[in-house]
Amino acid sequence: PALRNRTRVVPGAGVLTVGNAPLPPAIQGKPYILLLGNITPNKNVGFLIEALRLLASESRPVRALHVGRDLTGDLARATTGDGAALLHSLGGLEDSELDAILRHATALVQPSLYEGFGLPIIEAQERGIPIITSHISVFREVMGDGGLLAPLGRADELAEAIYKMSTDKELREDLAAKALANSARYSWDASAEAASGVILQALR
Repeated sequence: PALRNRTRVVPGAGVLTVGNAPLPPAIQGKPYILLLGNITPNKNVGFLIEALRLLASESRPVRALHVGRDLTGDLARATTGDGAALLHSLGGLEDSELDAILRHATALVQPSLYEGFGLPIIEAQERGIPIITSHISVFREVMGDGGLLAPLGRADELAEAIYKMSTDKELREDLAAKALANSARYSWDASAEAASGVILQALR
């Protein structure tokens, strides 16, 4: 309690460089949602596969790509059988390649069970990309109004959020504008200003 009034939060900022690299030819021409990050148990990739499988079974397939490494084998297990056709992993990429893939995504999807912050959300929003995330507190705080939330354990609601984002252009454009506006809270300028304010206050 004694430290509560002496604690200040300094927002983080995106670290991925914005460039102008072209989209790799292998994934040009078709819209896709993107899962970004190394796969660990908290990334909840099986939940995403379940939602994608529901959409495919209803003849509403949505193309999904993943960028990152499969550190624990969770992705390999989740994509056995038909799962491999539902979520295609591109592995680890250079920043210029990742930037291009992120800029062209329909949406970033992050169905995590928990996260410390959620840096990919900010990196996507800096590019005007809307977000689909699990309904956890850190994502609600970081994402702002620039995306859709789906409760954990409800693959049907995650599936609906993915399909709605993929097919409703007006909704997607509205959320994209809100995503870009929200990302300003996490710029390097905002972070530096908050940090310098804390330091100056401490020196008084």
